[in-house]
Amino acid sequence: MSSDLERRLKEFPAEFPRPAERVTERVADQVRKLPPPRRPRRRWSTVALVAATLAGGTFVGLASIATATDSSTSAVGDPVISARVYKDGPSTYVELTGRIPSSDAGERVQILERTCGTREFRIASDTQTVAGGFWSLAPVFFYDSVTYVARWNGRLSDEAVLRAPIYLLPFPLGKKKWRLQVNTRYQTMTGRPVILQRRTASGDWVQIRRAKLRPLATFGMYGAVVSVKQRGLTLRGFLPQSSARPCHDAEVTMVFRSQ
Repeated sequence: MSSDLERRLKEFPAEFPRPAERVTERVADQVRKLPPPRRPRRRWSTVALVAATLAGGTFVGLASIATATDSSTSAVGDPVISARVYKDGPSTYVELTGRIPSSDAGERVQILERTCGTREFRIASDTQTVAGGFWSLAPVFFYDSVTYVARWNGRLSDEAVLRAPIYLLPFPLGKKKWRLQVNTRYQTMTGRPVILQRRTASGDWVQIRRAKLRPLATFGMYGAVVSVKQRGLTLRGFLPQSSARPCHDAEVTMVFRSQ
């Protein structure tokens, strides 16, 4: 062991100094005379606090569920939307109505719309319910192929799909030929079939020509050329459902006669 370490150990006291015996006895006597310590009264123990926290969270969750599902406010279910298309003179209108699964008035309902050919919905309008949970929007002009959805309380209704008519017209080209022309800006029609029909003596329509549409010089216009050699036939163009969807329904041209 080094001499330096030996020196430090010798200098370190074997026992810390103690107070005088009589001082110790006097302090001990004063301590014995003190009243017993009172345990602090805690309003919440750790377990109780944890239980209360968990219970509070449960109650909050139940309150949220009750707000969304209680029959007195909003029963379980999704909102409902209905679309009615009607004509008033030369104009066509669409009226949106619906109901939420709640009888409360003053509930906010958002109407989302998506134009055919696009992917995203956007907020088109909003309204408030009346007694019974019913809602409605003022009629608007109907000219677009559009899908409507009602949103209430984070829930969505089924889709209300409206398809605008597609323009299908016959154009005489001379030399016993006709062009069946389609006009739409919602979807491409390239390669889709269009049909030329003839009316029989019994009044039925039968197919006599079939052609595929091709794009024309103007955006959104497509055409197909068909020839009819026999004169005096009652004809019409027909765009089948398979060619018109998803943005339109099947369509026919005006009736015309071969020359």
